[in-house]
Amino acid sequence: MLIAVKDSQNFSVSMIDLEEITYTIANGELIFFPSFLENKDADELFTLLLKETPWKEDKIVLFGKTHPLPRLQCFMKNSHLKYTYSKIPMQSVPWSQEVFALKQVIESYSGKKFNSVLINLYRNGSDSN
Repeated sequence: MLIAVKDSQNFSVSMIDLEEITYTIANGELIFFPSFLENKDADELFTLLLKETPWKEDKIVLFGKTHPLPRLQCFMKNSHLKYTYSKIPMQSVPWSQEVFALKQVIESYSGKKFNSVLINLYRNGSDSN
């Protein structure tokens, strides 16, 4: 379970006693934590991110024609990084408190460091590449 502590100035999270399910996949393994967030916490966080994330709709060139990318995106990163996806230079925004708190918990639990996240919002079943 992920414990979320929120007040007017801070948002912090910590993981305790998580069940792990490991799947062997091509070229690696996937470790799944089915109770990483309780349903209520996940719903609250999703609602918050949906409202407060500065979503952006980029454009992509396919076969010489420009089209809106079929999803909304937000790129958060450490300040020194640059990232390009499908020839689209990603414009970043500072880490939000909520996303940074999740990043810290995941880093702590995994023992790995992460320097960025690309958050995608699929608005319906047609939002894909």
